[in-house]
Parts: sequence; structure tokens; C-alpha cells
Amino acid sequence: KEAISNIFSYKELILVFGVSTDKDIEGIGKNLFPFADKIFFTRSNTKRAAAPEALKKRFPDYEKKITLTFNVREAVELARRQAKPDDLILVTGSLFVVGETLDFLSRNGIGYEKTVKD
Repeated sequence: KEAISNIFSYKELILVFGVSTDKDIEGIGKNLFPFADKIFFTRSNTKRAAAPEALKKRFPDYEKKITLTFNVREAVELARRQAKPDDLILVTGSLFVVGETLDFLSRNGIGYEKTVKD
């Protein structure tokens, strides 16, 4: 959370979040979700992935920020449609989710850029 706010410049933080069931889900959420303006819960294509519905139940305080998605592609597409030019989309939680995102972006010729603070 500190690295993101120290390194990147953005107006709103949009999270695409999916995680494996054996991770510290509450700890991750406690550290990231308060700073997010929008959260897209998703799941990677692995058996260990937590269901988006189960994630939502764990974080009722953030219900107004949460959108449930069926898969990584849907989450990334929705986040990209809702993001404005000055917003940051952060894909996090699981390396499986990050990997599927990078694969989706590269297969579809979608570039991504890093906007680092001066």
C-alpha cells in the first residue's frame, strides 16, 4: 500500500482482486481495501481460488465499492471501462490473477503503462 501511494500518481485506485483460499485474505483486505475507490472481486482459473461471493461476505464494510466478476478477463474489462485517464488499476492478490491479466492484455494487444511520480 505504501509503495503504491509513494510510487504512482493517480486520482482513484481501482483494484482487481482475486486470491487463493489459503492466503491471509483478511490481512490483505485490511491493508488495501480502505484505499481503493472501486474493488472488482474475481477469481483465477485455479482450484485454490476463492470465490468472489465468498470474498464479498468477508468484507461487508466495503460492499458499496465491490463488484463481483466471473473471471479475470471480465474484471479487467470492467475496470478498464470505468477507469478515467488519471486513475490507477491495480491487479493484485494472487500471482495467478496477475498472470492471467498479463496474458489477456498481451493476447488482445492492449498496452499497459506505469505512471510513476516525478
